[in-house]
Amino acid sequence: TVYPGVIKAWHRHAKQWDHWFVLRGMARVALYDPETGEFETHFIGERSPRMISIPPGTWHGMTPVGPDPAGLLYHVTRKYDPADPDEERHPWDGFDYDWSVRFH
Repeated sequence: TVYPGVIKAWHRHAKQWDHWFVLRGMARVALYDPETGEFETHFIGERSPRMISIPPGTWHGMTPVGPDPAGLLYHVTRKYDPADPDEERHPWDGFDYDWSVRFH
């Protein structure tokens, strides 16, 4: 569960694929490919149900959209090993990405 106003970003994996599905609420999911310098933004959740597959090497993060928390279900392709974690982190504001959400 991720609460409104919280940005869970950025992180990536060297070997692992992540598969994300928002079961409850809505979320803005951002992907950043450092090789191309391109961002992708997806709005997924109850009103737009779909899964996002995130390949190794892709920075990714999320934030809820609207007043409700976002319930994230995720599947990973590798078991977490605390002795050798396949995870690299970067500050949420470390890339030139606008996390704000505008309502029309």
